Amino acid sequence: MRKHLGAFYLNGAGRKSLGKGVFCGAPVVLLLTLSSTVHAESFVPPFSGNLYVQCIGGSAGATSQVGIGSSAYNFVPYLTGLPAACPDTEVLVGPVTAGQPVEFGMSTAWLGQTYWAFSFNSDQASNVAFTDVCNSLGLNGNIILQTSPNTWVMHLNDAAHYTISQCEADNIIVQIRLVGTCSLHSLSGPYTYVFEGAKSARHENESQNTFSAVGRFLADGNGNLSGTETVNNGGAITIDKQYTGTYSVSNDCTGSSNIPGLGDMYFVITNDGQNVDFIRTDSGTNIVGKAQQQFH
Repeated sequence: MRKHLGAFYLNGAGRKSLGKGVFCGAPVVLLLTLSSTVHAESFVPPFSGNLYVQCIGGSAGATSQVGIGSSAYNFVPYLTGLPAACPDTEVLVGPVTAGQPVEFGMSTAWLGQTYWAFSFNSDQASNVAFTDVCNSLGLNGNIILQTSPNTWVMHLNDAAHYTISQCEADNIIVQIRLVGTCSLHSLSGPYTYVFEGAKSARHENESQNTFSAVGRFLADGNGNLSGTETVNNGGAITIDKQYTGTYSVSNDCTGSSNIPGLGDMYFVITNDGQNVDFIRTDSGTNIVGKAQQQFH
């Protein structure tokens, strides 16, 4: 599908120029082919937390703002004066939810006009700004590169870039940092749970025993827990077994617990602490479980 994307200007040296300097010569019409199947890339947080953004570089001659929004009507800028202001200070955007795409947007001022691009849109400006159409970065067309467990870099084109090229110019570079919001207090209060699976047999000539348990534990929000459970371990029933243990929670809402006599577990907290998924991590076990927070 062939579309007219605009014009660029040639300066006295015959080079393209965008936004800065003195423009000489006539506008040159540039025809580009842009696939209708291309869509802008969105950032999807892998865990819930607070989102921060920071411009760390760029070479665009036009002036842009990067922020959150799906249109010019609800756009909220967080980084301004880009890329001249880069590197700037890190800015808090606010809380985001795991698995929910973040709606990034951009406005660019160039030659007396304002251009818009949004990561949720599929128009030409958005595709070129939030997608590496020519795969110049070697990321299969993506423009977001993870650089650590909680940081990513967006290699953006400004919103006016589509008027001169569809290929990646890397002219605004924004770092995303995600700080998880979980802590020890995220696992707090009473929970009921069910565990199922298998564990090592009690005798050498037996295969693994089936295992199931139901119970209730109380987490104090400071790393300590206590509870009571009823267990069926290969047909051997234990009723109202009491226990105490400790737990830790990382800011990405994963954690681990140790309960003497019962074993070690890895878990993931979801829904603001209302649900917890467990897996036993001690040798000889294949046991998973789910816990549900109970209201006081």
